[in-house]
Amino acid sequence: MPLDQSSPRSRHLRRVHHERDVDPRAALVHRSRLLDRHAWDDLIRRRHLVPLTNVVARVADSAATPGLRAHALSEHCPPGAVIGDTSAAWIRYADIGSKLAGLIPKDASIKHWREIHRGPVTCLYPAARTRPIVRSTMDCSLRQTRFRAGDLQQVKSSLGKPLLVTSPERTVLDLLCVVRGSAIFAALSAFQNDGVDLNAVAQRLESMQRWRGRLQGIATLEAFRYWNG
Repeated sequence: MPLDQSSPRSRHLRRVHHERDVDPRAALVHRSRLLDRHAWDDLIRRRHLVPLTNVVARVADSAATPGLRAHALSEHCPPGAVIGDTSAAWIRYADIGSKLAGLIPKDASIKHWREIHRGPVTCLYPAARTRPIVRSTMDCSLRQTRFRAGDLQQVKSSLGKPLLVTSPERTVLDLLCVVRGSAIFAALSAFQNDGVDLNAVAQRLESMQRWRGRLQGIATLEAFRYWNG
Protein backbone atom coordinates (compact mmCIF):
# COMPACT_ATOMS: atom_id res chain seq x y z
CA MET A 1 0.00 0.00 0.00
CA PRO A 2 1.67 3.26 -1.05
CA LEU A 3 1.91 6.09 1.45
CA ASP A 4 -0.90 8.61 1.02
CA GLN A 5 0.97 11.90 0.92
CA SER A 6 -2.11 13.83 2.11
CA SER A 7 -2.88 11.67 5.15
CA PRO A 8 -2.17 12.86 8.71
CA ARG A 9 0.23 9.97 9.19
CA SER A 10 2.15 10.90 6.05
CA ARG A 11 2.39 14.50 7.26
CA HIS A 12 3.58 13.23 10.64
CA LEU A 13 6.26 11.09 8.99
CA ARG A 14 7.50 14.04 6.97
CA ARG A 15 7.50 16.23 10.08
CA VAL A 16 9.52 13.91 12.31
CA HIS A 17 12.03 13.42 9.51
CA HIS A 18 12.39 17.18 9.10
CA GLU A 19 12.87 17.74 12.83
CA ARG A 20 15.88 15.43 12.82
CA ASP A 21 17.23 16.71 9.49
CA VAL A 22 16.37 13.52 7.65
CA ASP A 23 15.36 13.66 4.00
CA PRO A 24 11.65 12.71 3.88
CA ARG A 25 12.33 11.00 0.55
CA ALA A 26 14.92 8.71 2.13
CA ALA A 27 14.32 5.01 1.59
CA LEU A 28 15.38 4.03 5.12
CA VAL A 29 13.93 5.23 8.43
CA HIS A 30 15.67 4.71 11.77
CA ARG A 31 13.49 4.09 14.78
CA SER A 32 15.36 6.71 16.81
CA ARG A 33 14.36 9.40 14.30
CA LEU A 34 10.70 9.06 15.16
CA LEU A 35 10.00 11.43 18.05
CA ASP A 36 6.62 9.85 18.72
CA ARG A 37 7.38 6.55 20.45
CA HIS A 38 4.16 5.04 19.07
CA ALA A 39 4.87 6.04 15.47
CA TRP A 40 7.15 3.08 14.68
CA ASP A 41 4.61 0.37 15.48
CA ASP A 42 1.77 2.38 13.99
CA LEU A 43 3.52 2.99 10.66
CA ILE A 44 4.49 -0.67 10.42
CA ARG A 45 0.99 -1.83 11.30
CA ARG A 46 -0.41 0.42 8.56
CA ARG A 47 2.26 -0.93 6.20
CA HIS A 48 3.78 2.46 5.48
CA LEU A 49 7.10 1.14 6.80
CA VAL A 50 8.61 -2.31 6.25
CA PRO A 51 10.89 -3.41 9.13
CA LEU A 52 14.30 -4.63 8.01
CA THR A 53 15.74 -4.88 11.52
CA ASN A 54 14.43 -4.03 14.97
CA VAL A 55 15.51 -0.42 14.49
CA VAL A 56 15.61 0.22 10.72
CA ALA A 57 12.76 0.07 8.22
CA ARG A 58 12.31 0.93 4.58
CA VAL A 59 9.55 3.14 3.24
CA ALA A 60 6.97 0.75 1.81
CA ASP A 61 7.02 2.16 -1.71
CA SER A 62 10.82 2.06 -1.97
CA ALA A 63 12.52 -0.73 -3.89
CA ALA A 64 13.67 -3.64 -1.70
CA THR A 65 17.22 -3.91 -3.06
CA PRO A 66 20.33 -5.69 -1.76
CA GLY A 67 22.01 -2.29 -1.42
CA LEU A 68 19.21 -1.01 0.78
CA ARG A 69 19.38 -4.09 3.01
CA ALA A 70 23.16 -3.82 3.26
CA HIS A 71 22.86 -0.23 4.48
CA ALA A 72 20.26 -1.31 7.03
CA LEU A 73 22.87 -3.62 8.60
CA SER A 74 25.96 -1.48 8.08
CA GLU A 75 25.74 0.47 11.34
CA HIS A 76 26.25 -2.77 13.28
CA CYS A 77 29.29 -3.90 11.29
CA PRO A 78 32.50 -2.34 12.68
CA PRO A 79 35.26 -0.88 10.47
CA GLY A 80 37.62 -3.58 9.28
CA ALA A 81 34.91 -6.24 9.11
CA VAL A 82 32.54 -7.38 6.36
CA ILE A 83 29.01 -8.73 6.47
CA GLY A 84 28.88 -12.50 5.96
CA ASP A 85 27.12 -15.80 6.64
CA THR A 86 23.33 -15.64 7.11
CA SER A 87 23.42 -11.83 7.07
CA ALA A 88 25.02 -11.83 3.62
CA ALA A 89 22.41 -14.33 2.45
CA TRP A 90 19.66 -12.04 3.81
CA ILE A 91 21.09 -9.08 1.89
CA ARG A 92 20.71 -10.99 -1.37
CA TYR A 93 17.49 -12.92 -0.63
CA ALA A 94 15.56 -11.38 2.27
CA ASP A 95 12.76 -13.94 2.45
CA ILE A 96 15.17 -16.89 2.32
CA GLY A 97 17.90 -15.33 4.45
CA SER A 98 15.50 -14.41 7.25
CA LYS A 99 14.56 -18.06 7.71
CA LEU A 100 18.18 -19.08 8.18
CA ALA A 101 18.52 -17.00 11.34
CA GLY A 102 15.82 -18.77 13.36
CA LEU A 103 12.11 -19.04 13.83
CA ILE A 104 9.76 -16.99 11.67
CA PRO A 105 8.03 -14.35 13.84
CA LYS A 106 4.43 -14.84 14.91
CA ASP A 107 3.60 -11.86 12.69
CA ALA A 108 4.73 -13.81 9.63
CA SER A 109 1.17 -13.69 8.28
CA ILE A 110 1.96 -10.04 7.54
CA LYS A 111 3.99 -10.24 4.35
CA HIS A 112 6.32 -7.37 5.26
CA TRP A 113 7.60 -9.15 8.37
CA ARG A 114 9.10 -11.86 6.22
CA GLU A 115 11.81 -9.41 5.17
CA ILE A 116 13.14 -8.75 8.66
CA HIS A 117 16.69 -9.64 9.68
CA ARG A 118 16.53 -11.30 13.08
CA GLY A 119 19.39 -11.58 15.53
CA PRO A 120 22.87 -10.03 15.48
CA VAL A 121 24.52 -9.08 12.20
CA THR A 122 27.21 -11.64 11.34
CA CYS A 123 30.49 -9.87 10.56
CA LEU A 124 33.80 -11.41 9.56
CA TYR A 125 37.33 -10.02 9.77
CA PRO A 126 40.66 -11.33 8.37
CA ALA A 127 42.82 -13.55 10.58
CA ALA A 128 45.86 -11.30 10.10
CA ARG A 129 44.15 -8.22 11.53
CA THR A 130 43.37 -6.98 15.03
CA ARG A 131 39.87 -7.75 16.24
CA PRO A 132 37.59 -4.76 15.46
CA ILE A 133 35.85 -3.01 18.34
CA VAL A 134 32.16 -3.92 18.56
CA ARG A 135 29.80 -1.48 20.21
CA SER A 136 27.28 -4.13 21.21
CA THR A 137 27.48 -7.93 21.11
CA MET A 138 23.67 -7.89 21.00
CA ASP A 139 23.83 -6.31 17.53
CA CYS A 140 26.95 -7.89 16.03
CA SER A 141 28.34 -11.42 16.00
CA LEU A 142 32.03 -11.11 15.07
CA ARG A 143 34.17 -13.97 13.82
CA GLN A 144 37.75 -14.21 12.62
CA THR A 145 38.31 -16.09 9.37
CA ARG A 146 40.57 -16.48 6.35
CA PHE A 147 39.74 -14.89 3.02
CA ARG A 148 41.13 -15.56 -0.41
CA ALA A 149 40.92 -13.57 -3.63
CA GLY A 150 37.33 -13.24 -4.79
CA ASP A 151 35.76 -13.81 -1.35
CA LEU A 152 34.59 -10.20 -0.99
CA GLN A 153 32.22 -8.21 -3.15
CA GLN A 154 30.87 -4.68 -3.16
CA VAL A 155 27.13 -4.14 -2.91
CA LYS A 156 26.19 -0.85 -4.52
CA SER A 157 23.43 1.43 -3.32
CA SER A 158 22.13 4.91 -4.08
CA LEU A 159 22.34 5.69 -0.34
CA GLY A 160 26.11 5.99 -0.16
CA LYS A 161 29.41 4.30 -0.85
CA PRO A 162 29.40 0.58 -1.74
CA LEU A 163 29.55 -1.85 1.18
CA LEU A 164 31.64 -5.00 1.41
CA VAL A 165 29.93 -8.37 1.91
CA THR A 166 31.08 -11.90 1.23
CA SER A 167 30.73 -12.98 -2.40
CA PRO A 168 27.92 -15.39 -3.33
CA GLU A 169 30.39 -18.31 -3.55
CA ARG A 170 31.96 -17.54 -0.16
CA THR A 171 28.53 -16.98 1.38
CA VAL A 172 27.41 -20.43 0.23
CA LEU A 173 30.57 -22.00 1.66
CA ASP A 174 29.97 -20.34 5.05
CA LEU A 175 26.30 -21.24 5.09
CA LEU A 176 27.11 -24.89 4.49
CA CYS A 177 29.42 -24.87 7.51
CA VAL A 178 27.22 -22.99 9.99
CA VAL A 179 23.56 -23.69 9.12
CA ARG A 180 22.07 -27.02 10.16
CA GLY A 181 19.00 -28.70 8.73
CA SER A 182 17.07 -28.43 5.49
CA ALA A 183 16.43 -24.67 5.80
CA ILE A 184 19.62 -24.12 3.83
CA PHE A 185 18.31 -25.97 0.74
CA ALA A 186 16.21 -23.03 -0.45
CA ALA A 187 19.25 -20.77 -0.15
CA LEU A 188 21.43 -23.21 -2.09
CA SER A 189 18.82 -23.36 -4.86
CA ALA A 190 18.64 -19.57 -5.06
CA PHE A 191 22.40 -19.12 -5.23
CA GLN A 192 22.72 -21.93 -7.77
CA ASN A 193 20.03 -20.39 -9.97
CA ASP A 194 21.96 -17.12 -9.87
CA GLY A 195 25.12 -18.77 -11.16
CA VAL A 196 27.03 -20.08 -8.14
CA ASP A 197 28.94 -23.24 -9.08
CA LEU A 198 28.22 -25.67 -6.25
CA ASN A 199 30.78 -28.12 -7.63
CA ALA A 200 33.49 -25.49 -7.22
CA VAL A 201 32.29 -24.79 -3.67
CA ALA A 202 32.43 -28.54 -2.92
CA GLN A 203 35.98 -28.82 -4.27
CA ARG A 204 37.08 -25.90 -2.15
CA LEU A 205 35.51 -27.39 0.97
CA GLU A 206 37.20 -30.73 0.39
CA SER A 207 40.60 -29.02 0.11
CA MET A 208 40.20 -26.97 3.32
CA GLN A 209 41.72 -29.00 6.12
CA ARG A 210 41.04 -27.94 9.73
CA TRP A 211 38.17 -25.68 8.61
CA ARG A 212 35.41 -25.49 11.19
CA GLY A 213 32.19 -27.05 9.89
CA ARG A 214 33.91 -28.59 6.86
CA LEU A 215 32.48 -32.10 7.31
CA GLN A 216 29.00 -30.73 7.95
CA GLY A 217 29.24 -28.61 4.82
CA ILE A 218 30.29 -31.54 2.65
CA ALA A 219 27.46 -33.70 4.04
CA THR A 220 24.88 -30.95 3.55
CA LEU A 221 25.93 -30.41 -0.04
CA GLU A 222 25.76 -34.13 -0.73
CA ALA A 223 22.23 -34.25 0.71
CA PHE A 224 21.20 -31.28 -1.44
CA ARG A 225 22.52 -32.98 -4.57
CA TYR A 226 20.73 -36.19 -3.68
CA TRP A 227 17.36 -34.52 -3.26
CA ASN A 228 17.79 -32.30 -6.30
CA GLY A 229 19.05 -34.89 -8.73
